[in-house]
Amino acid sequence: MNEREGKGFKWPAFLSSPRFRKRLRKILITLLILGALVGGAGIFIEYFYEDTVKSIIISQLNERLNCKINVKEIEFSIFRKFPYASVHFMEATVYDAYRDTSTIETDQHHKKKKKFTKPDFQDSILLKAQDVYLQMSIWDLIFGEYRIKRVEVDDASLQLKVFSDGSNNWDILKPSQDSTETSDFSFDLQKLILKKVACSYEDLPARQDYKLLARDVMLKGAFSSDNYQLDIYGDMAVYRIKSKGENYFNSPNTKIDMSMDVNQKEETVTFTSGELNVGGLPLKVLGYVAYGDTREELDLDIQGNGLPLQSFLEELPQTWKRYIDTYEGKGRFNFNAKVSGTWADDQIPLFTASFSLDKGEISQKETGITLTDVGVKASYTNGKAHNNSTAVLDLSSFSARLKLGSIQGSFHMQDFNKPLVKLIAEGNLDLAELQEFVKSDTLSAMSGNLAFNVSYEGQLQSNRNFLASDFVQSKSSGTMKLSNGNFEFRGQQLRFTGLNGNFRFSNNDVISDDFSGKIGRSDFSLKGYFRNVLSYVFLKGEALQINADLTSQLIDMDDLLQYQANSGDTTSLRMNISPKLEVNFNLKSRAFNFGKFTASNIIGEVKIRNSQLLVKNLSFGAMDGRVNVTGLIDGSQAGKLLISCDASIYQVDIKKMFYQFNNFGQKHLREEHLKGLVTANIKFGSVWSNTFEIDLSTIYALAEITIENGELIHFAPIEGLEDQLKKRDFSDIKFATLKTQVSIKDKIITIPNTTIRNDVMDVDISGTHGFDNQIDYHVSVLYSELFNRDKNKQTQFGQVEDDGLHSERYFFRITGTTENPVYIKMDKTAYKENIKQKVQTEKQNLKDILNQEFKWFKKDTVKVKDPNKKPKDKEGDGEFNLEWEED
Repeated sequence: MNEREGKGFKWPAFLSSPRFRKRLRKILITLLILGALVGGAGIFIEYFYEDTVKSIIISQLNERLNCKINVKEIEFSIFRKFPYASVHFMEATVYDAYRDTSTIETDQHHKKKKKFTKPDFQDSILLKAQDVYLQMSIWDLIFGEYRIKRVEVDDASLQLKVFSDGSNNWDILKPSQDSTETSDFSFDLQKLILKKVACSYEDLPARQDYKLLARDVMLKGAFSSDNYQLDIYGDMAVYRIKSKGENYFNSPNTKIDMSMDVNQKEETVTFTSGELNVGGLPLKVLGYVAYGDTREELDLDIQGNGLPLQSFLEELPQTWKRYIDTYEGKGRFNFNAKVSGTWADDQIPLFTASFSLDKGEISQKETGITLTDVGVKASYTNGKAHNNSTAVLDLSSFSARLKLGSIQGSFHMQDFNKPLVKLIAEGNLDLAELQEFVKSDTLSAMSGNLAFNVSYEGQLQSNRNFLASDFVQSKSSGTMKLSNGNFEFRGQQLRFTGLNGNFRFSNNDVISDDFSGKIGRSDFSLKGYFRNVLSYVFLKGEALQINADLTSQLIDMDDLLQYQANSGDTTSLRMNISPKLEVNFNLKSRAFNFGKFTASNIIGEVKIRNSQLLVKNLSFGAMDGRVNVTGLIDGSQAGKLLISCDASIYQVDIKKMFYQFNNFGQKHLREEHLKGLVTANIKFGSVWSNTFEIDLSTIYALAEITIENGELIHFAPIEGLEDQLKKRDFSDIKFATLKTQVSIKDKIITIPNTTIRNDVMDVDISGTHGFDNQIDYHVSVLYSELFNRDKNKQTQFGQVEDDGLHSERYFFRITGTTENPVYIKMDKTAYKENIKQKVQTEKQNLKDILNQEFKWFKKDTVKVKDPNKKPKDKEGDGEFNLEWEED
């Protein structure tokens, strides 16, 4: 007993009967005999008909085709495509259609050659196939009829082209009157099979470019009939549907299953049923297409209901898809489109479409942040003229929710050449959640809350580029509220924190009465206008104009100007003035820091324009005094800052001034050497790098300086005067008031003759001090003070004062460097200048006496006559011509 019988299974009784077994044996023998007969017949037919079939096929193709064909080998077989006999073309190449007589050439001895005149242009390939099978009925073949019923093309590429002159490369059939059709050969095509066939279509005048791959596609119908039903089904990949440079379609998984009625007399195709599945989007296509020369029109309805949103996102054009690659969608939407009208030549049919999505979801793949309850109702039409000028896109409503916020609104655009755009939007969004969903390239983090209600209406002059005039003529309105906003920008050290403000939109401007926050350690409060905002955001090169009152508790420039060139670099200071900023601030700040420099109670105007920063009438307290500055920082040259200013300082502590300005870049006269209060008027100009490295050769300065209650302490070149001036102690010089004028040019500090009246000995000093610390000082003192050690000698009648009769001076020089001064005991040049000055003074004194006594020199001049020229006396003129010897 076998296993089945063991389980209760029993063979039917008739199967074990001898009669059934006998009949079964006869059937099997009969089938074997029939198979042998068929096989033998097939071999006989294949051998007997091979040459005839090849000859007829080649002959008829040469008669009917207007192109050149190369074939490596032709094979005839009964069994390869049984039950059809097949003519197998191996490695076939079909060239573009020519007007010349064509020929088929093979590498076998079966050839049929005709005279072929090669055209002027180079051969281009229409079809290149590894295998082409022309299939016919075996019974037709036996009865001498050669009717091609099926064609199969495997592993091939088909290239269809429309050239610039409007001609094409696929018109390979000769006109019927030119062919010598035989009664025993015909095309009765009923099935076309395409396997791994890459198809391309390029229309140069229309700028159309299509590419697809028919993996396994079958076309079935009575192609030779005037009216027949055509069925198309199979699997394909669409790689490109490109129109005028824009790729609109790319689907590697497309399935087709459609039926249509073909009327060749009326030249129409009517879609009766079927489905086109594009990447998981099943679309129904109904309607008709007329393709005749006198009637090229279509009327198609394309419908898709309950389509998966994710499949739609994956099938978007590549130019759009790159923006949404990090997102995925859930939900289903409905899509309906209608195409109708003439499509001949450059004419475009009417196209309308509608799209609706309800309760969809869009998620950020990396973070999982999800936009829920996504709803969209949209429609599109190319309008009355069927082109961009009458096209309308209308999103009657759109809405979505995040966990902590929502957005809704509408959008309308018409005339795609010069788009008229209308947008209404309102929402309340959590910025941290929004940043995780959007993943901005410029923002590394943001938080806070943004509530808005805005509308915009404007017409753009171009559909490709925004123009400044687009926004100037636009209309916008609405409000926006930012609460506790915090922003961090990629590649920047500064953080924007605690941002709060209420904003009102007025066309291209934004108005704020209370925008405040912090940038790093600095704080601000703005009240004013932000002009040209939309142009600044959307256009390259447009400037943001700010006209506002700016108040602050602290402006910390060390923090604002810090930068880090690379991730491993140390933080430095750098100043770049954006050419896209036009600023006019009325500034008030309680404190200002920049390096060691500090200021308080700052008031003034700050303007920025054309990469230039201008401060006007900037007044502030600093170094225990008061300062007023008008200055310019010009950053219009890359990497450079041209700085110039006019400054007035009043009662500034000189010790603190030297300390806060780092001793003005030199090491010898430092803050520990100085005391006193400085009042000065200063003109200054120089060139700096944008990292605040000064070009010393460019410094120009002119300063009128007054120092009160001054003190010079342990300054080496002055202390060295002790040996020159009778051992007087110059280690600590005190003076009540010092007035002088100092100029700087070509890295040389020039001091004119200046009297320093002090408690040790009055000193006259002038000279130069180079930035390389080379000095050349001319110094003089009164002999009376040099030998009188008690400058402030007192008597019973009071302090003894110099009567001017002992005005002879001792002149000497100090040269060398501040570190190694050289004292020259006699300054001959100074002595000569002193004598000359005395002579001039005596001349003036004598002139004054003669003028008072004799009324001479009424013109207040002294005539000096050339000694080589004799004087001319004038009688009765009552005047003398005085001659003064210059020496």
